[in-house]
Amino acid sequence: IRGRIYGGQAQNVLVSKNIIEELTWHFNGNALFSNNIFLNAPSSTISTTFRYISNSVFRNNIMFCGSSSNCFRDMSANSFNHNIWVHSFAVPSGSTGVNNIINQPAEEVFLDHSGYFFDYDSNFQLNTGSPGIAAGTDGNDIGIYGSSQPYKEGAVPYIPHVVSRTIAEETDVEGKLQIEVEVQ
Repeated sequence: IRGRIYGGQAQNVLVSKNIIEELTWHFNGNALFSNNIFLNAPSSTISTTFRYISNSVFRNNIMFCGSSSNCFRDMSANSFNHNIWVHSFAVPSGSTGVNNIINQPAEEVFLDHSGYFFDYDSNFQLNTGSPGIAAGTDGNDIGIYGSSQPYKEGAVPYIPHVVSRTIAEETDVEGKLQIEVEVQ
């Protein structure tokens, strides 16, 4: 997502397995942000990555806020669990958090990605030896390749995905139409 996610005070929302370049704001209650990568450049014109979010859960995410000072604004009663932070992280006042991995060098988080902007040529799997490997709340990796249904290359749906299909142009002598479909 190469822009902002504006929740409009949405409740009971799942935001999962995304790569988000700008800010996420205005969620109010029972939002779950799980296995995402939040990128926000230190020189971004956006002053904070997360704004006006309350009573929500952030788990198994990778957070590139740019610096600890531009991460949060007007946040309350949130839970931060098992996230990777590229800077120091302190749980915002009135919120909770456990097992967060902090001060990870930005250039060492992924197998092949640098900077704070999305690139199709990047490999967003965790770097070899990352403390985020098998460190998620469910025992899987932190980030988009974690969970029981990790990110699938090419950004295709996890199940089902039609790989190929062949449909005959006409029926046979018995009136049957030959159809072949391959799914993953």
